[in-house]
Amino acid sequence: MNEISEKLTSLSVTDIILSFRDALVCLYPILIKLDCLSDDTQFYDDFDEVAEKLWNVLVVSSLKWKFGLDLNPTLPTYGFSGFPDSPNKIIISNPNPISGCRFIQFVGNREFGNELFNAVDIESLDGKVNQVKLTSDIQFDWVH
Repeated sequence: MNEISEKLTSLSVTDIILSFRDALVCLYPILIKLDCLSDDTQFYDDFDEVAEKLWNVLVVSSLKWKFGLDLNPTLPTYGFSGFPDSPNKIIISNPNPISGCRFIQFVGNREFGNELFNAVDIESLDGKVNQVKLTSDIQFDWVH
């Protein structure tokens, strides 16, 4: 077992995932300026490559150091569905009825307001993908 990061032990999985979202929000104006992103409601553009790299550095590596793992955990690729039965995933642990759904990505949904990345794409156990508003009562857990 590797070393455990003291800084990361005090953070929850939710803190780590929301810090990743904060990074996306901070990068948003730069990516718009450089024409890498149309807006946060679009499904695919150059932004996805940036988001996937950030996911690997900010979330996957943080989980490794938080839990003292020898290797980075193998999580489904950020932004892609199709892994509902994967034993290693980030899930929504609260609130019901979306508890247990796999986290796919943060997106913008203007039906929920104008805040950037204000929604979460989730995948249920039957493989159905839904979009829910990101609220303060949504918690994230790592299932492995």
